[in-house]
Amino acid sequence: MRTDERHLVFALVAMLGPPIVASGLLIRWGHLDDLARTRAGARMYRMTGRAIAIRLTGMLVMSIAAWQREPALLVMGAVLIVAAWMWVLR
Repeated sequence: MRTDERHLVFALVAMLGPPIVASGLLIRWGHLDDLARTRAGARMYRMTGRAIAIRLTGMLVMSIAAWQREPALLVMGAVLIVAAWMWVLR
C-alpha cells in the first residue's frame, strides 16, 4: 500500500469511525425516550432524505477542503451541515 493510500485510509477511519462508535453507544446505552417526546426529537426522527443528503454533501465538501487545505471550503461545508440541521429543526 502506497503512503498516499495509507493516509486516505487513516483519514476515512478518522472521519467515519467516531460517528459510528457514538451512534452505537447511544443506541445501546442512551436514554433517548425523553428526547423523542420533544418537538425537536420528533423532527429528528422524521429527518428527510433531502436533509440527510445536504448533511452528507457538507461532510464531503469539508473532507475535500481538509484534503486540499482550503479554509473557505471548510466553512462552506460547515454552513451546509448547519443549514440542514436548521431546516430539520425549524
